[in-house]
Amino acid sequence: MNIVFGITCLSNAVEAASSVATQAWNDAKQKSAPAIYRYAKTIPAPYCPKKPNCSIADMTESVRIFETEDFVLGQVFFVTNDGYGISAINTAVIVLRRKNSEYSSPRKISWDSAAIAAVRQDGPSLSLISEFMKPGDARCCPTGRKTVRVNMN
Repeated sequence: MNIVFGITCLSNAVEAASSVATQAWNDAKQKSAPAIYRYAKTIPAPYCPKKPNCSIADMTESVRIFETEDFVLGQVFFVTNDGYGISAINTAVIVLRRKNSEYSSPRKISWDSAAIAAVRQDGPSLSLISEFMKPGDARCCPTGRKTVRVNMN
């Protein structure tokens, strides 16, 4: 009985995650969103009950897309579930090179779970400005900022 209950709960969680993912991708209005989505579909989601056909795009909670002159960056927040009821929100940062309306050279950047607040292009490099909680900050409103520079050559 516990096994059936566990499978039912996990199945319902996957269906709910797929519904949320569809809405998250529909909410991403930038022209570059479909290109980020196509690449996110190629990244397997860890602990996905639909293995091997489940990607981070299928488990997306929200997407933040930033565009610069030559690059498009998508920060994808996705859910993982280990099958035992333990879920977590993870993040993947995907960068595509943009030339005219074409997107190429997909690259996934290692990133902690901090939300990216802004992206600036400095020649062939991107400066990613992230937010973090400082002591005394309200949970809604992080005031800390950190800049990470990524060479895209």
